[in-house]
Amino acid sequence: MTPHKTAAPSARPVPETWQMGTEAFERRMPHHDGIKALWETKWSFPCSKAVYPFHDGAYADFEPIFLGLIARGVDDGYSPAYTEAFFETAEALEKAGDEATAAGDQSAASSLYLRAACVLRIARFPKKVYLKAAGSWEVPIAEVQIPHVAAAATDRPVISAYVRVPPNQTASPAVLLFTGLDGYRPDNTG
Repeated sequence: MTPHKTAAPSARPVPETWQMGTEAFERRMPHHDGIKALWETKWSFPCSKAVYPFHDGAYADFEPIFLGLIARGVDDGYSPAYTEAFFETAEALEKAGDEATAAGDQSAASSLYLRAACVLRIARFPKKVYLKAAGSWEVPIAEVQIPHVAAAATDRPVISAYVRVPPNQTASPAVLLFTGLDGYRPDNTG
């Protein structure tokens, strides 16, 4: 990933007080106390409802992963052990999606691929299997590489984007979606 650099330090002074109060920036939330706390206080409930960040996922896929992480004492969400804990489930879902594709059941395949992509999104690796799902839709998504004509020396020469074009239309409006710190390109399946 390209490091982000600013041309010069900001001339804007650091505020002495915040509208939200300094407590909002200084307090430690319960889910910051490790994987067990994260699962039990913040993620288990939205996972059970398949809502952000678990949309397209299934609780049955995640519960054993998190219980395994907790049992093994993995407490760092940025460690290889955390990420690797998701691979077996994701690979099994992807394989089941491949089997559904081979059997001609595109709906089941898409659902399984999206579940695998959700597992990998929480593990931080969703792209490959997400594109399998997106490529199977009635209006598929394709990844394109756009030349980065204003790239600086440390920038990548292309910008990756997902494109979805309605069928049988000569002109249609364009919607550009930019994700940020709490979003990924594979977050949007609708």
